[in-house]
Amino acid sequence: MTEFAVNCFFCGSLAEHRYTAVQQSVDVCAACLARQELQDAYEAALPRLHELDTARHFDEAQRVLDNLLVAHVSRDASDWLRRSVLAHKAMLYRGEGEHGRAVSTYQELKRLGVTEPSERVEYGLGLSRALLASSRPQEAATAVEEALEALELSVLPSGVPLLEALSESCTVLGLSMPERWRDTLRAAATAAGIQLPERANDMTLNELTLYAANEVRSRSARGS
Repeated sequence: MTEFAVNCFFCGSLAEHRYTAVQQSVDVCAACLARQELQDAYEAALPRLHELDTARHFDEAQRVLDNLLVAHVSRDASDWLRRSVLAHKAMLYRGEGEHGRAVSTYQELKRLGVTEPSERVEYGLGLSRALLASSRPQEAATAVEEALEALELSVLPSGVPLLEALSESCTVLGLSMPERWRDTLRAAATAAGIQLPERANDMTLNELTLYAANEVRSRSARGS
């Protein structure tokens, strides 16, 4: 227990514990301490999961996730770890080409509740990709538009890959992207540090989206 009444660094509630990470200690409540320790456990497993994914040892990677959840489920009061594990499992199924199982896993994730802005982006993008790969382009477009509708300023740059996924679904459907998303693309590109070309007004939204997505990929490849 802390000696004096202080607020939790993360949520503002009454702090009861100290949490130390990256040589910094902060006061936290019991719930946020559990949440941070669960995140630490998940992140500690990521190098091994990445190694297994790269080697295409998908079954073993699934077992690592299952064991992680079993080991910590009693402390996962907010279902944060369960949601993270389900999202990772769905990603593995997509990598394996098991797109139907990926869709089912994303649906299970949605039933738990996709609450954080970054989770909504990951969910919408992943579900859209899985649905498109399952030859369900209209559902894929709907899934990604729902994610765009809920896009928040804190994750605004994520609008670029979301709009690229929408463009892919629309292309399969033989449709143009809805023009109502043009302002979203401009805002997302600006937030991502991407300068759109001067002729942007003369480009279709599909063309402009592809330009912005390629710029994002190019910057990522350069490490900038």
